[in-house]
Amino acid sequence: MRPFGFLFSAIGFPALTSFHPKYTRRFIHKTYPLTYSQIGDNIMGYAVDYISTEERKRRKVKKKYRREHVTSKAIRAKDMKNAVKWNLPKLEYDTTGTDTVERSIVIRILKLDHISPTTDADGDHAMQQLISEGIVLKPKRVGGRRVFDRADLLQSLKAWCH
Repeated sequence: MRPFGFLFSAIGFPALTSFHPKYTRRFIHKTYPLTYSQIGDNIMGYAVDYISTEERKRRKVKKKYRREHVTSKAIRAKDMKNAVKWNLPKLEYDTTGTDTVERSIVIRILKLDHISPTTDADGDHAMQQLISEGIVLKPKRVGGRRVFDRADLLQSLKAWCH
């Protein structure tokens, strides 16, 4: 018996429970057994925890999308392609009725500034990568601003994504 056992029972802790405390959870005044997934510990008593294949796959997917900044060129290219693919209809819709589109507007609408916010906050490097790889034609200078021809831009981005 614990010393000062009367204090524990007075503030709501049970003196004796029918379940082992490791496998139970208290909710107000009830103690109820946990399921195996809630316990999460080594149930079978082995030295190493068994992690099912499904659980391992789920953890890999979680880690894959948990990156803050992009480290690999392949991942960066994949992220850029996904950003363009998902935002291309918006670019097409928002620029309807214009012949040219400014470089900064293209970056903003395609959300190229969100690919690696720590290293490339304004998205200029991502746009430059598209130009240097020949995916997008080089912009023209009109009155000090760099502008793309809308039709050429949309055609080349659609061809690259699909």
